Amino acid sequence: MRVLLALLGAASAFVGPAAAPRQPTKLNVVDAALAAALASAPVDVAKLNSRLPTTTLAKTRTITREGLYGDYTVEIIDEPNPLDDARSTFKTRAQTKKGKNKYLGLFVVLLFGSFVIPMAQYFWYVRDTPDSLFANEEPPPPPPAPKKFWERSVSLLLRPAACFARAARGAARAARLASTTVVEGAEGTESYRQFFEEGGKRISPWHDIPLEAGGGAYNMVTEIPKYGLAKMEVDTKGESNPIMQDTKKGKLRFYHGPIFWNYGCLPQTWENPNEKHPELGCFGDDDPIDVVEIGSSALEAGSVTPVKPLGVLAMIDDGELDWKVIAVATSDPLASKLNDIDDVEKECPGYVSGIREWFRWYKTPDDKPLNAFGFDEAALPKAKTVEVIAETHAAWKGLRDGSIDAGKLWTGK
Repeated sequence: MRVLLALLGAASAFVGPAAAPRQPTKLNVVDAALAAALASAPVDVAKLNSRLPTTTLAKTRTITREGLYGDYTVEIIDEPNPLDDARSTFKTRAQTKKGKNKYLGLFVVLLFGSFVIPMAQYFWYVRDTPDSLFANEEPPPPPPAPKKFWERSVSLLLRPAACFARAARGAARAARLASTTVVEGAEGTESYRQFFEEGGKRISPWHDIPLEAGGGAYNMVTEIPKYGLAKMEVDTKGESNPIMQDTKKGKLRFYHGPIFWNYGCLPQTWENPNEKHPELGCFGDDDPIDVVEIGSSALEAGSVTPVKPLGVLAMIDDGELDWKVIAVATSDPLASKLNDIDDVEKECPGYVSGIREWFRWYKTPDDKPLNAFGFDEAALPKAKTVEVIAETHAAWKGLRDGSIDAGKLWTGK
């Protein structure tokens, strides 16, 4: 009996007379979740905080775990805080100590570039995160299977090499488009010229700017901005092919009314005047193929803009075939809705007929006859437009390599 009383007294002294019974907590659940997360991956503090149970935690606990990038320490505080305070305390206590191996930099870069980034969502959030943290959340699906070989490969060498090659191609394309223009002569005079330069060297907007802009788009060189009156065009016979104002009988040419769209041409194309079209029986007009851009913004003269082809009109001007490509700038708000000529009729009613009638009538104030249009005056669809562009590009290649006589045209050769 004495021994029993002594034991009861010792227990009473240790607990204290004012000790109140502790409320049941979910400490074991939280500890298990944290330990499982720290065992395999760095702690996503924000994600763990968002899923802390609404309860008072028990006494202070510290969990330390070694990881790839160093030691991860989480300290849990025993305070009856509200949920927000508990989150705040947890967030400030969760930290990553300095990594122990400072020579892993190259390995980490290669690992992230080739494997970790594409698979992080799957391995981190689905496979290695405890189910208790996703009690009310469906796990995200695994990433879709890539199509290309280098995307399927998990090699630490092939993936970075392919990424660097693609980046280099994009940088080269951007560099080719990083051209500037230099003006010589006064605007509104016959001496006015707008030359193109790149890296301090004069280039040709017809021959040196690439046709394709990537993703099915083409580069358009703007000659006349929307609502312009001056008849500007790339000088196909002048050195370096600057943009100039067209003349006729010694006088500068102007439209008798503004053109309601941006107007220009596709570089590296040519409508061959020596080749007869098999269906229309006409020869080309000896110029790059024309583009009518129907976007909402006025494009600056001399600018190079990626455009999406939508359709094409086969205009016959004074017996010559003069294709008019209808396109929209890829940056225009309507570009996502316009993918073919039928979309233009739906989203922009009246545009196609407006373009056709404007070009039918624009020469009549000069006592010229109305222009005609082939294929029953219909605007051909995108597929046919791409074929026409490819044909004129092939003709330009022949002009450029000398297999077709250039005549008076300046080709830079």
